[in-house]
Amino acid sequence: DEPTNHLDVEGILWLEGVLRTSPRAYAVVSHDRYFLENVTARMLELSRAYAGGLLEAEGNYSAFLEKRDDVLRSEAAYQESLANIVHREVEWLRRKARARTTKAQARVKEAHRKIDELADSRARVTEARGAAGIELAASGRRTRRLLTARGVGKELGGKTIVRELDLALTPGMRLG
Repeated sequence: DEPTNHLDVEGILWLEGVLRTSPRAYAVVSHDRYFLENVTARMLELSRAYAGGLLEAEGNYSAFLEKRDDVLRSEAAYQESLANIVHREVEWLRRKARARTTKAQARVKEAHRKIDELADSRARVTEARGAAGIELAASGRRTRRLLTARGVGKELGGKTIVRELDLALTPGMRLG
């Protein structure tokens, strides 16, 4: 979570190199767009604005921005089209259409479904502007260790900064 917040430029470049060459999977939560541009191969964004609440994009941050723009443009166009359909159907319903035939009954039912769909779509966009709440504590159990590191070292410019560091971070601890 926000791995570049307290790093200098050299530290960020070192971390980017480690992540780019690592054969392991990793998840990064960051607002650092340059960092995301350099280390991501797949991005996920949680937002109520997307149908299903999730947007997934393969590639770096630039590819994500392009896909997000396409999805939001597409959603806006769909919403406009749906609004036009709903407008026509509401006018038809206002004329007190007789729903005696099976075909007319199906049209009334479909009109109500489209009205609900448009309301849901608009509500998703409106709610997306608010804050999202994510609860990660599925159980009452609290972990005693958030991070454990053993034998960590760091060299910078040919000088040893840290050697053989053993570290255990627990909830409430701060490390700078």
